[in-house]
Amino acid sequence: ISSDPFTSGFTGSGRKIDGTSFETTNMTLRGTLSVYELLIQQVRATNGSIFVSSTGKVATVASQTSITFEDPSNHGVTPFAVNDILLTQRVQLGGSSGTSNQIVKRVFAKVTALNGVTATLGAVSGAPTNVSTIEVGDDFVRIGNSSVLARQGGIYLTADDSGAPFIDIFSGVSSYATWNS
Repeated sequence: ISSDPFTSGFTGSGRKIDGTSFETTNMTLRGTLSVYELLIQQVRATNGSIFVSSTGKVATVASQTSITFEDPSNHGVTPFAVNDILLTQRVQLGGSSGTSNQIVKRVFAKVTALNGVTATLGAVSGAPTNVSTIEVGDDFVRIGNSSVLARQGGIYLTADDSGAPFIDIFSGVSSYATWNS
């Protein structure tokens, strides 16, 4: 059952009911709503570029090889897995105390062990030596995995890079060499 006209999506109009779904602009419910999963769509914006991949924000730093990620769900899990290749990168005009006054802070790390939200990190073979230090608040993104094929890809969206706008779908990132190529 559909109104005429009907257009689906964020800027759509009208209404449609089919065997498994219902789409309309507004809805009022006077009784009980029971659902198994509720998905609320939001329109979001960001400055710069965005990765669609596993990501985590550093909550504490015990050492440059042992960090704990924030756990917003309080379930003691991290989005990362052993052998994930991680990257944090941020422009820091004026530098900061742990970054040797580098304008671009960049750290590559490989997850060697996990214990809940605490990760043990090692060097990424072939990656540039980290001159920046990991600090509370750093955002890490998974760019690949050295052993698990399903964790070797992601999506990069940008409206600011050279040649933008574009979407880059990457896969097969099992090392720094494949990421850098």
